[in-house]
Amino acid sequence: MTTFAVSLELPPDGEIDLDAVSPYLQSLTSRRLSRTGNVFRVELLGPTEAAHYLLLVTVDIPAPLGINENFLALLPEGSKMSVVNRYESVNLWPEPGSEARS
Repeated sequence: MTTFAVSLELPPDGEIDLDAVSPYLQSLTSRRLSRTGNVFRVELLGPTEAAHYLLLVTVDIPAPLGINENFLALLPEGSKMSVVNRYESVNLWPEPGSEARS
């Protein structure tokens, strides 16, 4: 699995409207399966600094993300989006299938 880290920079005092972006981001995980780039998980991390968000998109096999101007149009005018990096899974705790502490 590969996770892409996507930086979202909104204008000062900009906020993401979750009601607007949630359907789009959720749709990424329900697209018809293809040979590469199938999205398994999308996570939006909120700002530690005003107007800076991080979008994590986990795919099976790296391919162009397909997150484009359609998504950018859902953000406040003047927002910028860029892929920071892509990361390969090294390990996962707890291991899949094992029981986590309750």
